[in-house]
Parts: sequence; structure tokens; C-alpha cells
Amino acid sequence: MPTGEQYLNAATGEAYGAELMINKNRAVTFAAWPDRVYGWLALSLSKSKRLNQLNNVEAVFEYDTPVIANLVANYRITENWEAGLRWTLRSGLPYTAIVANRPNPSFPGFYLPVYGDLNGSRASPYHRLDLRVERALRFGRFHGSVYADLINVYNRRNGGAVQYKPIPNSSDYELEEEESLPLLPSVGIKLTF
Repeated sequence: MPTGEQYLNAATGEAYGAELMINKNRAVTFAAWPDRVYGWLALSLSKSKRLNQLNNVEAVFEYDTPVIANLVANYRITENWEAGLRWTLRSGLPYTAIVANRPNPSFPGFYLPVYGDLNGSRASPYHRLDLRVERALRFGRFHGSVYADLINVYNRRNGGAVQYKPIPNSSDYELEEEESLPLLPSVGIKLTF
């Protein structure tokens, strides 16, 4: 096969899925417990594959994320105070594993990776929980809120995607997961006028 043909976009694919969303709106009154709770849940399930027509290899698409879930729940403590949480989960992205290495014929003493099945492995799932407390502010025509957040409450290192990094002075590689935010407190103010 001529070298130029290796870079042709000669792939076809398909993607399909379903989504479910359940929503509870905020009530105007907050006298009873159910009226004080509002939020939503969204769940997406999907699958995507690509077929390389040059070599007839079918594989999971590199951005395939079969499961995505988001839950947002809020509780109105009083007319001015609210507390809430946001939990998110998504499948890790697929990647092609390095299963071995072989000597590099062009550079003696150096090695080339030997890859497993295309996108045959998957990074660990990404998930995190965030909490918020918020107080409404009203000053004449100004209104808004002041809030405090805790991001990544359980301080999960997370992941969701990986990359290989060569180990210095070695023929081996190290699989490294992406890191997300650690436990992070945050405060802020929103004003509208």
C-alpha cells in the first residue's frame, strides 16, 4: 500500500444510544418537605464503533463513553438558604494497550512498543461529588447569592483517560491516568442588577 493511502479517512462507523431524564421542578411554596426538594437525574447509554476500510479492523471509537450519569439535588432550607449536591459519572475512554516492546531496527539499543487490540482497553470511570450551600441576597434592585462549594468531596484522584509515558533509561512504559481537581473548597458571589 502506498504511504499516502495510510492517511486517508476511509472509515465508517455507527453510534447509537438512549437517554433518560427525570426532573423535579422547584415549588413556589416550601412548606412541606417534598416542596423543598428539587433537581434532576440524567442517564445516557450509548455505543459507537468505527470500521477502518483500509485494513478491515473494527474497533470502539476513541471517544466512546457508554455511560454518563448526572444527578443534581437541592434542598431549600429556608426562603433564603439552599443546599445541594451534584454527582457525575462517566465511563473511562478507551485506549490501545502496549502489551510488549521490540528492538528498534533503526536505532540499536532502543525499543518500539507492541500494541494490543485497537481501543481494546478502557480507563477507569470518572466520578465526583460536589456540595454547595447558598444564601440568597436582596438589596433593593440588586439581587443574587453568596455560596460555598466543596468540589470533589471524596477527593477521588479520578481518571477517565490515560496516556503512556516512557520510563527514563528503560524500555518500559508507564500508564498514567489523567488527574482531575483534588478536594477544592470554593466561595463566590453572584449579583444581578
